[in-house]
Amino acid sequence: MTIYHEAYLFKSAEFAATMMPIVAGLREGHGEASFTALRDYVINLFDTNPLVKHLADYCGAWDKQTIIEDSAIEPPYPPRDIAFLMVFAVYGHLIASGHLRLDRQLGLRAKDEILSQALRLLGWSKADSIMLTDGESFYRFAQQWFPKEDQSEVEEFWDSIHPASTLGHAGWIDNAHAETFLARLVEDEPKLADLTWPNDARGNIESAREAYQAAKQMFQVAQEANSDLGIIISG
Repeated sequence: MTIYHEAYLFKSAEFAATMMPIVAGLREGHGEASFTALRDYVINLFDTNPLVKHLADYCGAWDKQTIIEDSAIEPPYPPRDIAFLMVFAVYGHLIASGHLRLDRQLGLRAKDEILSQALRLLGWSKADSIMLTDGESFYRFAQQWFPKEDQSEVEEFWDSIHPASTLGHAGWIDNAHAETFLARLVEDEPKLADLTWPNDARGNIESAREAYQAAKQMFQVAQEANSDLGIIISG
């Protein structure tokens, strides 16, 4: 199965501000009203945001009617059902690159594993390599943006935010990390041509170069826009 990696500018502060009253309501026992507010918000995105429609279809073949039907549930609301809707809210706070088609956005496409191998050969730690390709989890996002009580009481759904597709993953990279990663990629780039690849991986050299340039591009765009990045992986 082919795994596709895409990156978008992410309006993280706006996402946090929009979701904060909903998350607080879930914690404070107003589950039905808060879940309904989240559901209505997501359904409205399908009428107003082309990128949400594109990603919903691209990452799991979801459409508005299917989401309406699948989210028509009674309380209590399991974390997975909250997270199911929350990922569409994440899509609603991503910004597509205007000069690229919706199906040709920033990101590593199907070359994230090849890039990870190149980074390890360049001496990057496994943790830094994973952070570059996958970003932080949305539980980490909650830790940074939400009051402590909204991290712990409903933490299960934060860890479950990902596209509803096989091997789906959603992550985010803040602007400070994007700046650090870009600087390190630029510094290490001259070493790329001299890497010693395992014999069974020599055919990946050109793909690794392409992935390296794609990684630089997504961080350059984030820096130019002074923005965080949202990472969407699906397969």
